[in-house]
Amino acid sequence: MTYLVLSTFPANGSGNSGDAFITQSLMQLIRNVKGNPLIDIRRLAEEDVDQVEDFDKYKAVIFAGFAPRIEGTGVAPKYRNRYFKEAVKRSIPVFVFGSGWTVYPGTKGQSRSLHLDDKEIDQLVRAFGDADGPLQQNVLSTRDYPTDQLLMNNGVKTYGTVGDCALFDMNQLFAKPELPDEIKKVAVSMPHNPPHFVYAYELAKKIKQEFSCHVSITLHSRWSEKRRALWKHNDIPLVDLAGDANHLSYYKDFDLHVGFRLHGHIWFLRNRKPSLLLGEDGRGYGHLQTFRGLGDSVVPTHYLKDKPRMIHINYPMYQTMKTSFPDFDPLQMVKEEILSGYPVTKRTLKSIDRLWVNKMEPLLQMLPD
Repeated sequence: MTYLVLSTFPANGSGNSGDAFITQSLMQLIRNVKGNPLIDIRRLAEEDVDQVEDFDKYKAVIFAGFAPRIEGTGVAPKYRNRYFKEAVKRSIPVFVFGSGWTVYPGTKGQSRSLHLDDKEIDQLVRAFGDADGPLQQNVLSTRDYPTDQLLMNNGVKTYGTVGDCALFDMNQLFAKPELPDEIKKVAVSMPHNPPHFVYAYELAKKIKQEFSCHVSITLHSRWSEKRRALWKHNDIPLVDLAGDANHLSYYKDFDLHVGFRLHGHIWFLRNRKPSLLLGEDGRGYGHLQTFRGLGDSVVPTHYLKDKPRMIHINYPMYQTMKTSFPDFDPLQMVKEEILSGYPVTKRTLKSIDRLWVNKMEPLLQMLPD
């Protein structure tokens, strides 16, 4: 049997290693659970459906991520809908592993009230069924509870929340956590949003001083030569991990992650290590709400209130974000977590293990043979 896996990884664009990590992880899970089937991969941002020679050979079309289209926004990645429609037209089962929203700031109020694009609702309901109906041949799962809430409130049937594919390594699930008594190496992942860049650097300096340890600042997406030239903070190394999921193995000798990138946070949790996430939007904040994880939102407080509307980041907001720091102290939160024996980390890891048993593994088993 052969599956088609559709990746959100933009190899020729930002090279976001987190997107590559999702795809690589999903392929590993499928092979482990379904007996090593053949898998073809296409990148939704760069490879059109016309490049697939024999679409009918696939037993299933599998999306490694799928961002619901909010009213007033466009489809991303570029070729997402062309593959989706082709699979539905040919009656090939469609499986979405971990649909996730990217709304700013990602509050529960938004997940209950935002409206999906009407064409998106029609397409999703036709493929996956309406919220009150039974599961159909096609299955849509989410990676966090807010995304599930958003879809269900718009009348779209979901399988429920399975978590991010990259959370699960079958060699690490249920393993004893690696919780260090002494912090020697810390990674601070650089945010998506440029207004937070300087805060990331200042946080890295504080961590270095507090723990008298090595600190690296890591990039998960490519920086332009111009941006690199403008970065003058050379007292802490800036390490480029963009372009490939395997680059994230740089973290293997680190004790702790404190940063903005969701898949930096997830890499550490997957490997049973502690991490604190500073959530920038619905991706990170949704994860934290789902797993009650260590961290919080860095969105300015007056934007984080339970606003039901869509908030677009514009230049005036960027200026506010540059001078607004989170209303919690990440360093103090980390210190309390360490001193109390890592209770939040342990709770999150148990939640991941339960989600594997209750939702993710059963969904993988549902893939057609």
